Amino acid sequence: MGAMIRFLFPLIAYFCVATVITVGAGYGYLLHTGNLDDEKLFRIVSILHGVDLDELEAEQSTDEAEVPPEELSYKQHQKQTRVAVLHLQAKEAISRSNSMSFIHNSNKSTQLTGDTRNTEMKLRTI
Repeated sequence: MGAMIRFLFPLIAYFCVATVITVGAGYGYLLHTGNLDDEKLFRIVSILHGVDLDELEAEQSTDEAEVPPEELSYKQHQKQTRVAVLHLQAKEAISRSNSMSFIHNSNKSTQLTGDTRNTEMKLRTI
């Protein structure tokens, strides 16, 4: 058992030291080549701490979008009301004019139909 402990502890220590040296060399290589910049490093650290940056960004964008618009002043509200009333009055006038022309045309067609029937009756009697 003692021989195994004398052999196992130095092996674990060598492995730990080699891991730390490899991580340091890899970090230096990534910084030197430009593959690891401040933004990527910040994202890695945020993932290690359990912070979702995309979720925070989405929350901020929805917070900005939920700002209510300014309310209209009294004069602007009055002006919009007047414009809406004028549009309504114009639509009513157009509707009345169209209904009157429809009634007039309907009466004309009824008279023409009646005149045609009278003519047909006269022709049949002859």
